[in-house]
Amino acid sequence: MSQYFEENPDISNQKKEITITFKDKYYNLLTNNNMFSKDKLDYGTKVLLENFTEQEIEGKVLDLGCGYGIIGIVLATTYSSIKVDMCDITSRAIEILPP
Repeated sequence: MSQYFEENPDISNQKKEITITFKDKYYNLLTNNNMFSKDKLDYGTKVLLENFTEQEIEGKVLDLGCGYGIIGIVLATTYSSIKVDMCDITSRAIEILPP
C-alpha cells in the first residue's frame, strides 16, 4: 500500500482548484491526486492555524512537507513579517505550489 507522499507514476494527475475559507479569507489553491486532504482543509491543520500567533516565532518558517501549501500560504498572507519557505518531497506538490 503506497502512502500519499510516495512518488507513484501509475496514479493519474487530476489537478483541481479548491477554495478554502479560513478566518474570513478565501484561498484558491490547486490540489492533485494522491495528496493529503486534497478536497478540503483538514481538521488538524485548521486547529493548528487557529492556534498560531506571530509572537510564538522569530525568523523564518519552514513548511516541510507542505503538500498544496495551505499552512505556508495562510501564514505568509496573514503575517507580513513572516518569511515562509515551503518544500515537499513529491513532484506533484512542487508542481502546483504558487511561485
